[in-house]
Amino acid sequence: MKKNVMIIGAGGVANVAAHKCAQNNDVLGNIVIASRTLLKCEKIIDSIRRKGSKKSDEYSITAYQIDAMDHGKTD
Repeated sequence: MKKNVMIIGAGGVANVAAHKCAQNNDVLGNIVIASRTLLKCEKIIDSIRRKGSKKSDEYSITAYQIDAMDHGKTD
């Protein structure tokens, strides 16, 4: 069973972690990169694709925009 990975943040460390995860995605499964800035997440994914870092095309790499400080409305 694949574990799947969620990387929170899209800075330098997240960039390296995402590339390493992509190189082993046949073991790890799907990868999600989430940060306040969606564009930063997408740039990491583009870099992975350009460098051909992804080992298996069977699993996805997806970007999401999140803000831990946005607790949403509570009614």
